[in-house]
Amino acid sequence: MNEAIYAENISKSYGNKIILDELSLKVAYGEMICISGVNGSGKSTLIRILSGLIKPDSGNIFIDGNQIVTNNSSFRKKFGVLLDSKMIYENMSVSENLKFSSALYNIENPRKEIDSITKILGIYDFLDTRVKNLSKGFKKRTELAKILLHKPKIILLDEPEINLDKNSIKILKEIILSERKRGAAVILCTHSEEFMSEVGERFVSIDNGELITSKSK
Repeated sequence: MNEAIYAENISKSYGNKIILDELSLKVAYGEMICISGVNGSGKSTLIRILSGLIKPDSGNIFIDGNQIVTNNSSFRKKFGVLLDSKMIYENMSVSENLKFSSALYNIENPRKEIDSITKILGIYDFLDTRVKNLSKGFKKRTELAKILLHKPKIILLDEPEINLDKNSIKILKEIILSERKRGAAVILCTHSEEFMSEVGERFVSIDNGELITSKSK
């Protein structure tokens, strides 16, 4: 499999606290890796570094063999990133949020893509609903629609199962497996061992800033 993303000796500290300590990670296209760890172990920091949102203190990130630069928009388009913070505009409708995202990514035929992804996620009937009036689960589904709309080659998910009901989690699992089959590289950070076991193929954890290989299917 072709290598999608390579993190080489990534280190990051905040004050005197070491979050990541020369951590290295490779993920290929069509591969799924699950990363676990206690709160504060560095999972969210790693996601932000991998996506170019923040800069590591040392180390390098390579996408398709090319080193990325923090906040480089040309690399950003390769990513679909779901963070633990809100990524949608509460006062806009679901449709308005997705149209805005479509414009950012220069998506051809945005209406078709929006209809397709919202039907898959079960939020098509809420396209005209303001996000602030949605349940937490449907807000998360809208966030997922937003990050998948442009068919990213690399998908980074930070605890995507939080605030989802059982039906939403089932849909999420199906989407993750579908994206892998499409050839996307998927990195999932989660606390849920049950969720990991059902969607993952490689399992690692972050402990004291280092990546610990657990097992593979």
